[in-house]
Amino acid sequence: KEALEEAAERVGRVKLSEGSILTQGTLGDLQLPAKIGVDVIAIRRGERWIVKPEDDVLLRVGDVLIVRGSDDGMVVLKGLAAGAVQTLE
Repeated sequence: KEALEEAAERVGRVKLSEGSILTQGTLGDLQLPAKIGVDVIAIRRGERWIVKPEDDVLLRVGDVLIVRGSDDGMVVLKGLAAGAVQTLE
């Protein structure tokens, strides 16, 4: 049971701020699942929804990302989205 709890994925949302490095490339370029264990499952852009976004989608300031991933990945993603973290490794 403990292993299942540790492996559990969470769903969350983050808004991309001015200065976020996430707005400097496509989803494919960012490689979020491989680098931080978080997958973007939808994007809210103004009144529009992009569900199951393709790798060629460019992220923009103000986009709200609906994501699925680990707690640790979510913490890193929030820092990246806010512009507080400037490297993605």
